[in-house]
Amino acid sequence: MKVGNPEAGLPSPERMSHLRTACSVAEDRAHRHWKARLHWLLRSVGMRHGLIMGASMVLAGVFDYGVNVVAGRWLQPVEYGIFISVTAILQILLLLSIAIRIVVAFYTAELSVQGDSDNRVGAFVRRVWRWAWKWGLAATLAMALFSPLLAPVLRLPNSWPMWAASVMVLMLFLRESLYGALQGTQAFAGLGLVQVVQAFLRVLFAAGLIRLGWQATGAILAQPLGCIFALGMALCWLRPHFRHRGNIVDRPVSWRYSAATCCS
Repeated sequence: MKVGNPEAGLPSPERMSHLRTACSVAEDRAHRHWKARLHWLLRSVGMRHGLIMGASMVLAGVFDYGVNVVAGRWLQPVEYGIFISVTAILQILLLLSIAIRIVVAFYTAELSVQGDSDNRVGAFVRRVWRWAWKWGLAATLAMALFSPLLAPVLRLPNSWPMWAASVMVLMLFLRESLYGALQGTQAFAGLGLVQVVQAFLRVLFAAGLIRLGWQATGAILAQPLGCIFALGMALCWLRPHFRHRGNIVDRPVSWRYSAATCCS
């Protein structure tokens, strides 16, 4: 019986050397390709803005979670229940108010690419700011008036938690208007920084007011107090646009688009 040579089917040493060299060259090309692609992504403005916004949203979310931790540890169960009930209402209003940011960002970005963009954006931002104050105050007053009626429905001991939440209604109008202007002008570094600072200050105010004995009302009031400082920072960032006082007629806003954005 014939026994074949076990090494007959194996490639020669020279062939093995060529194969190893080819694999090494292919791996080196792939490594350089992905390295160049990563370098291009890091230099991309869109990628850089995305990283800034992603990191700021994560950090702000951590601080917002910290508020719930502080409230859960330091408030009595009944007070914590009040805090959660009122915060849930504010969360619904927050989701609705995001439509303001989207609409303002859309029109601000549109005006930014037109001729004499500084004056056009400035006129539009000033108009939005006046609109936010007008309707924000009206919505705040309406919620404050209805707070005594909502308190029994939510089984609150008094109307103070709802009145504290009413202040946040005005802040939502003002904040989302400025956030939309920052987003439309592509000031993503400012937008991210403002969001993080607001969330951080909310934790500090919540902890301080709870320790001072304000209980659930203090934890709720911490959110608009943090917004006040965030608004100041956003206004400083948008100061060049507010300074422009040209005679440009600002862009009319489509109510149909605004309603569709709010409902979507």
